[in-house]
Amino acid sequence: MRLGDIIFSNKIEKIWLENLLHPIILERLDNELSKAKDLPLIALIIPLLFEADLTYLCSESWLIYCDPEQQYERLMYRDKLNTSQAKCRIESQLSIIYKKELADKIIDNSQKLDFFKEQVNKLLL
Repeated sequence: MRLGDIIFSNKIEKIWLENLLHPIILERLDNELSKAKDLPLIALIIPLLFEADLTYLCSESWLIYCDPEQQYERLMYRDKLNTSQAKCRIESQLSIIYKKELADKIIDNSQKLDFFKEQVNKLLL
């Protein structure tokens, strides 16, 4: 959590870390994608797909969406963050509402897990 506090409160540190890690992550991703190139379907889970400008990797982008209030609540609960910490993390990303405009498909994650799974299954058919 300490690293998160540093990079989400200091843009220079965040950029430094991204410049260090992103080339390593992209190399690993390229290697894994080349191994899977013959598969009929490949799902990439990339939380910062739009921010990292990685949409070129995808034939279609799906966004798992909930309203901003739920996004804060869930992040705070999952990562045991206070409001200020959650705000720093969420504000370091593109807004969820803007991402909704960029995505090809929207998956509503504001209800029960079964509803989310049902939507994914429908989109896969």
